[in-house]
Amino acid sequence: MAGRNFCMVLDCGCGHAATSIYLALNYRVNVVGITLSPEQAIEAKRLVRLAKVEKRVEVKCMNIFEPNLASEVFDGVVSIEAFSTMGEVHKLLETLSGLIQSGGRLVISDMFVRGKTKVKDAIDLYWKSDVFTLPELLSAAQTGSFDIVKVVDQTANKAPFWGLSAAHSRLRLADDKIAKKERSRLMASVNAQLNMKKACIKRDVCYYDVVLEKH
Repeated sequence: MAGRNFCMVLDCGCGHAATSIYLALNYRVNVVGITLSPEQAIEAKRLVRLAKVEKRVEVKCMNIFEPNLASEVFDGVVSIEAFSTMGEVHKLLETLSGLIQSGGRLVISDMFVRGKTKVKDAIDLYWKSDVFTLPELLSAAQTGSFDIVKVVDQTANKAPFWGLSAAHSRLRLADDKIAKKERSRLMASVNAQLNMKKACIKRDVCYYDVVLEKH
């Protein structure tokens, strides 16, 4: 990777590396992106090469709780729409605290559930996780190694996204050439997308940008 005069950033739950690539193209940073999905890792590496930032972005297929990163220290960590499904919040913050240097920041943009609701049950089942609430995150941060720098409610901006996603899926359903299996998947997607929009409006699901700073 490029010289150490660049900041080191961990993209936790990098998906197809969109955030990693954006950071490398626009800031003086080197990025390590991690994802649990081998398929995502393969596609992410392809997109990194396509963006010509392979010297600045490294993608790894791994679990954040594995010891593979133990020897690395990052100036900051970003996690975009992945953080709240990664597992028990105290353990997650403790793990990340060991990877961030003092004064480094953890930037999160994600969904949080309101509490024990049917929506939470459905999300937990889909993600095979235990999605936590915003107060649980903030409490764990304050009792751990982090100060709260900023919390911004983005729910009102996110709700229309789910409506647009449902509309896009419906447009694809209008194609008579779509295979039966794909049609069934799209119909399920429409229902899920509309339910997420309703959940945002009812605030059973909320989206927040959160910035934490390590002591």
